[in-house]
Amino acid sequence: MVLPRGGAGTIAELTALGRAAVFVPLATSAGTEQVDNAEHLATNSAAVTLVGDA
Repeated sequence: MVLPRGGAGTIAELTALGRAAVFVPLATSAGTEQVDNAEHLATNSAAVTLVGDA
């Protein structure tokens, strides 16, 4: 089990390796790319995403 933020590189590596993950996107990142990346996997039943207020 991995507890990463949600950057594209991390998501690519974890999906290639088939590792289980609970994503906690960085709320203060520029834009919403980490949330978007993690939610894409969660929508497709490939991960669990925890998103909170900044």
